[in-house]
Amino acid sequence: MVGEEGIKQVKDLNRQSVVRITGAVQETKSRDFPFEVKSEKIEILSRAVHPITN
Repeated sequence: MVGEEGIKQVKDLNRQSVVRITGAVQETKSRDFPFEVKSEKIEILSRAVHPITN
């Protein structure tokens, strides 16, 4: 399971950032989402630059 440090890292990411999540996909009881990922590891592959520039 991803610890507090991993959660802090992804909270600061912009929507266009690229991450790799390793874990198990499982059904959830949520009304909004039929599945969830029980993450074991989160890697930040690329942080988005905001605002996006050319």
